[in-house]
Amino acid sequence: MAAVPHELTSEPTQDAMFRLLVEQVSDLVCVVEMDGRLRYISQSVGVTGWTPADLVGRRIEEFMHPEDAKRSRRHLQEAGQREGATGSAEFRIRYRDGSYHRYELSGNNLTDHPAVRGIVCIGRNLGERRGRAERERLKLASLVESSTNFIALAHPGDTYTCSYINNAGLALAGLAESHTATGDSILKFMPEALREMVRTVVLPTVLRAGSWAGELAILDRRTGAEVPVLCNAFIIQAPGRQEPVAIALVARDITDRKRAEEGAHQRERYAGKLLANGQERCLVLNTDGTVKYISPLLEGEAGDVAEERVGLDAFKDVHPDDLARVKEAFARGIRESDRSHVIEFRLRRTDGSWRTMEAIGRNMLADPDVAGVVINYRDIMERKQAEEELRQAGERVRQSQKLEAVGRLAAEMAHWFKNKLYVINGYSESVLKRLPPGDALREDVEEIRKAGEAAAEITLQLLAFGRVQALHPVALDLNAILADRMKLLRDFMGAINELRLVPGSGLPPIRADRERLDQVIMNLVGNAKDAMPAGGTLTLATATVSGEPAGLPPGPWVRLVVADTGVGMDPEALSHAFEPFWTTKPTGKGTGLGLSTVYGIVEQSGGHVRVTSEPGRGTRFEVYLPPAEPEAADRHAGVSATAAPAGRETILVVEDEEDVRRLTRKTLAGHGYTVLEAGDGVDALAVLERETRPIHLLLTDVRMPRMDGRELATRARRLRPGLRIVFISAYPDALIGQHGELPPATVLLNKTISQDLLAVKIREVLDGG
Repeated sequence: MAAVPHELTSEPTQDAMFRLLVEQVSDLVCVVEMDGRLRYISQSVGVTGWTPADLVGRRIEEFMHPEDAKRSRRHLQEAGQREGATGSAEFRIRYRDGSYHRYELSGNNLTDHPAVRGIVCIGRNLGERRGRAERERLKLASLVESSTNFIALAHPGDTYTCSYINNAGLALAGLAESHTATGDSILKFMPEALREMVRTVVLPTVLRAGSWAGELAILDRRTGAEVPVLCNAFIIQAPGRQEPVAIALVARDITDRKRAEEGAHQRERYAGKLLANGQERCLVLNTDGTVKYISPLLEGEAGDVAEERVGLDAFKDVHPDDLARVKEAFARGIRESDRSHVIEFRLRRTDGSWRTMEAIGRNMLADPDVAGVVINYRDIMERKQAEEELRQAGERVRQSQKLEAVGRLAAEMAHWFKNKLYVINGYSESVLKRLPPGDALREDVEEIRKAGEAAAEITLQLLAFGRVQALHPVALDLNAILADRMKLLRDFMGAINELRLVPGSGLPPIRADRERLDQVIMNLVGNAKDAMPAGGTLTLATATVSGEPAGLPPGPWVRLVVADTGVGMDPEALSHAFEPFWTTKPTGKGTGLGLSTVYGIVEQSGGHVRVTSEPGRGTRFEVYLPPAEPEAADRHAGVSATAAPAGRETILVVEDEEDVRRLTRKTLAGHGYTVLEAGDGVDALAVLERETRPIHLLLTDVRMPRMDGRELATRARRLRPGLRIVFISAYPDALIGQHGELPPATVLLNKTISQDLLAVKIREVLDGG
């Protein structure tokens, strides 16, 4: 069965696996609803020139050849009538540049699967598959022709006739590229002295054993010189045939190696000097671990001269915690003479400090010139520190990217949640108006309304973590705020905890949302209180920080430190500290949104938050906020509550969520308006073109499938000049702005608005307010 992509599963462990599987394959993977609309398509669609964002929400037949579109609808209908695999068919897919390419699409009906609810289709480019074999053949031929090795084919037989030789082989033999080797015996490429041995020993061995390897020579016919080569010969067999088709010879010119071997004795005279002046240390040890030889570079490193160390224990300066591991590696090296062993350990210097070393050992006991275990090792302390700094930097980047992704998810969840709260709170408000005082149902409906208000607070926390909530920053004195909160914080922390405030001097004002800053402080203090169940000390400290704190852009910054002496966090808990819904607290003891809310508010305010912690040694949060800048005017004015007026105008309500649309229609109709409906921008345009009566106001959602509210507003005003337009959205301004600006003088309402306030605002717009 096709893998279920990331967006379609709520199972955390499967989520990562399915995303990895789907996004790594080269085939197209998509989920198609029964009406032909694409719900998901993998990143591999990039080969077509389209992106997933271009295609999701649109019908698949829009991207097919017109002659195939009708057939695709029929296949989709047939697929929806049977479960499981739905077979495959060929279609022509239109790339972004307008070209068409043949694809084989196979499907799997998973409409009943709760995590998929659609037809999973996998598409494979037929042109690419059919050309793959030819490309592989051409690639192999190109590799052979471009090889610098001598490559030749010879037919088995008495003369071993040569049927092919590559250009490098012709050049090595001193022949022109135009020379044809067909008909020549492969033996003619060998010096006279070697031909008999090759004919009677090498080639028969290849036919008998399947291969042969060794040193030979190729005759340079132009100069008569013999070129030494390392030759591999093997048989080539065709499938289903027992007798070989040909003998292949691959030979590599080893002239340079031979010259190197001839100069080996000369290099050996310099070996001692190179060893003495190299950066690596060298030891030769006996099997009992005593020093047989020590390079001069080690003089003074461990407090002794080289000659004085000979015969002593080689492991006496190894760190005690590493000693058993080092000795085990040494014993294993003695047992396994055919392998080299690499190990890291700490070595004591003459000043008593420890340095990290990397050693590689090789068993050369069988070599009569060495007769020992050779150990080469070098100081890698600086390299380890650099690697650790790089790892921490990479971890910070990964953490930031992970939180960014989860933040976007949180914002999308908040959007969906606000849509539902709009319905829940709207109907609660409507029912309460119709219930007389003292009615037994009023208490139940009041509880529903209270639950909706509590859920709205969680929505704000999700928006805070997603860094898309609406903030109202002003210049604030952080020291004054903390001093004003001390009594409240002391009462909150309780008698068993000590609370200290260490305000920094000359602190500039910060620019932040006062309410959200209080939320940051209370969440951090609450986290510290939970970390000190038996009591402890909580310190709040402020300071001005200039320069570039680790991992942050250049300052200046205003820093708030919240440090406790509590239980602390292990590395696993620390890596998840700012993730929403992740908590170490028992079930029912928190939502897991506190620290994620802190992270979102601080980042959206232009700041940064860092945390360090160790088990048993407490936790320290550092919040960095930028100094205040000139105030900026808020974009939207608030909506005040007045009596909800009535009207007799006609209003077109455009909303893709049916329950939201139904509630809005009911509210406006209840205030006397004539209400028309549309499920998206396309349907709304059809209503505007079809209706002959006047339509006075368009109330539309911003983000909808097929056509969003921005485009609808532009096209609607062309059809009906003077049409008044009000946008309403569950998305915050920050997210709406990411997808383009709204038209000038736009009225934008949030779906947290009550139904009475909605009616007030509609009346104000109709009256020209």
